[in-house]
Amino acid sequence: MHWRVRALRYIDDKDLLKNGLPRVSYGPWSQTFTSVIVGGPLALPGSTTTLTDWNAQPYFLTSGDEGKTFDATGHAVKSTEVAGSSVSTGASGGTGSGSGSGTGGSSTSGGATSGATDANVDLWDSGWPNGRYYWTVVPVIAASSGKPTAGATGTSIEYDDAVVPQDQCEAGIGMSFGKVSQPVVTAGSSTPWVSGLAPSGRVIASASKVPAVHDSPLVAWEPAVGATTYEVQVSRKSYPWKTTWSTTTAATSVVLPLGTTQIGTWSYRIRGINPALPAGAQAMSWSKPVRFGITGDSFVVVKKTK
Repeated sequence: MHWRVRALRYIDDKDLLKNGLPRVSYGPWSQTFTSVIVGGPLALPGSTTTLTDWNAQPYFLTSGDEGKTFDATGHAVKSTEVAGSSVSTGASGGTGSGSGSGTGGSSTSGGATSGATDANVDLWDSGWPNGRYYWTVVPVIAASSGKPTAGATGTSIEYDDAVVPQDQCEAGIGMSFGKVSQPVVTAGSSTPWVSGLAPSGRVIASASKVPAVHDSPLVAWEPAVGATTYEVQVSRKSYPWKTTWSTTTAATSVVLPLGTTQIGTWSYRIRGINPALPAGAQAMSWSKPVRFGITGDSFVVVKKTK
């Protein structure tokens, strides 16, 4: 798959240049990137004939149907990469355990189970290093079911886990890892990415650790890995946090709706939203709260002299 990116901005159609031409609403294209995507479970040979062909030549697994797969107790297994499959939500901020079978590609995970309409292929924050996930590889036996495969020669194949994943983990045949979601980066070395109308009357970018603008500050941040949208919250204080305004955006910048009458010090924070996580656990880590000031209008008393 080849893909490229360009920035878009929303403008008023009435916002025309003096020559009558509209403003350009998009930026230049980035370079072209190439990716190989497997968007789901791996398609496995479904009959003895295709299995023979698969063993006889170099064979690359592609995304598709796994066929009939069963765990070691005989229960059917549905991969969590399949849209509409059930996923484990676990306890909030807690740990879970997972295992994936080898050829069969079946997988199980600890925690409570809930339904999902989309395939969830990412894991939420486990609270590393205190919390973690456990995984193991389960050997699979490809066995003939003795039934002909519709539309093909040979008999159909089913894939059976040779052992129970929990037994593998209890035997020490497995490893663990942690997941820490990436917080949104809202500043450079020390200066937040805030710009707006400065008290001096100039539109400038922030040059202070606690920037101050006249009103309607524009705040920006770096994209977070895994996030497709971002939640922005504003509070009068960084602690205790009490949200006074919030929004969700797919962009990496937003104008905070603070006018000239809302003078004082404020704080904002941002977190990414990852749709590949299970429902209820798609929010990522918050950024550190950023303090800024709204100056509003200022007046100077001038003594009139004769």
